[in-house]
Amino acid sequence: MSDRSALITGASGAIGTAIARSLASAGLKLALHCHERREGIEALAAELPVDATVIQGDVTRGTDVEAMFAEASDVVGPPTVLVHSAGILRDGFLAMMKESSWDDCVDVSLKGAYLCTKQALRSMTKAKWGRIVYIGSTAGLTGDVSRANYSAAKAGLIGLARSVAREVGRGGITANVVCPGVIESPMTADMNDKRRTELLARIPMGRMGEPAEVAELVGYLVSDGGGYVTGAAIPIDGGLSM
Repeated sequence: MSDRSALITGASGAIGTAIARSLASAGLKLALHCHERREGIEALAAELPVDATVIQGDVTRGTDVEAMFAEASDVVGPPTVLVHSAGILRDGFLAMMKESSWDDCVDVSLKGAYLCTKQALRSMTKAKWGRIVYIGSTAGLTGDVSRANYSAAKAGLIGLARSVAREVGRGGITANVVCPGVIESPMTADMNDKRRTELLARIPMGRMGEPAEVAELVGYLVSDGGGYVTGAAIPIDGGLSM
C-alpha cells in the first residue's frame, strides 16, 4: 500500500498511535493529526518507517479541516484512507450535564467525522478507491451511564458510516465503524482497583483490550482484503456488548 496515504485524526491517543504504527507497517504514508500535544506526535512521526507528517487543527471547524487535508495532500499525497479517531469525554449525568459538555463531545466525534469525510471523499472519488474507518465505542451500541453525550456521538457514527457506504459504495469506497470496549490506555491505568475489578467482571474474556488489537482490525478494514466490508459496526470488546 506504499502508493497510498492515510489521514488519522486523534493520532496522539493510545488507539490513534497504535493505528499509525499498524498502517505504517503496511507501507501507507501518513498524515497524523493532533489538536494539541504536537511534540509527542512529531516524535511518533519521526520513528515511523514511512513518510509521515504532522497536521494540526480543530476537527470541529470546517476551515481547519480543509487546511489539514490540503497540507496532507501536499506532503504525503491526497489521502484515500481516513481514520477518524478523534474524540473526547465530558462525563456527567444527563440531568446535570452542561450544554457545552454535550456540544463538545458531539462536535469532536460526529461533526468532526462529517467534516473530515466530506474532504476525504474528494480524493477518494477521484481515485475510485477509498477506506473510511470511524473509531466508535461499545457505548454507541449499548449506551453508558453518565455518558449520554459520548454514547449519542458514537451511535451517530454508525448512521453516518452506513449512509456514506450507501452513497459511495459503487465508487470503490467503504465506510465502517470499529467499536472498542475497555482498552488499556493511560486513562484506564489511573483507574482504581475497585473500578477495574468491576469492569473486568463484566467482560467475558476477563481482560481489557490492547490498542494494537484495535489497530489490527483497522488495518484489515483499510486493506484491499477488507474491500467487501462496508456499513459495518464491529465491536472489539472481549464480548462486553453481547
